[in-house]
Amino acid sequence: MRNLLKSERGSSWVELALVLPFFLFMIIGVVDLGRGYTTYVALTNSAREGARWISTYPSDLSGAQTRILAEAARVHLGSADLAISLNPAQTSYNAGQSVTVSISYDFPLTFLSTVNFIPNSLPTSIPLQAQATMRVLYDN
Repeated sequence: MRNLLKSERGSSWVELALVLPFFLFMIIGVVDLGRGYTTYVALTNSAREGARWISTYPSDLSGAQTRILAEAARVHLGSADLAISLNPAQTSYNAGQSVTVSISYDFPLTFLSTVNFIPNSLPTSIPLQAQATMRVLYDN
């Protein structure tokens, strides 16, 4: 019985060495997924904030862009990172008209870029898009 116990000494360390890399990859992947979800929620909130601003102040498009960028800055997204578009693209809107604010952003995947053993085999970023549509409440 003693010989059997001695031969199994250290086997748990070997098992840990085999399983630990997979667990670490999973944990880092989950962290990346959480970062992506947080960024998507921030993009959605930014689009809603811009659409809400235009629905209240239909001729102040620079104010809408300021609100969008301020909301996106909460998760450290800058104006150079975002592509903002309005549909319909106008300089002013009338009461009852719908306006859609669309925002797109290329979310960088830190995990996949570090484990990319074969160059260009895995994506290094994922395009995220959010949009919000609201009706303009007041005339200019």
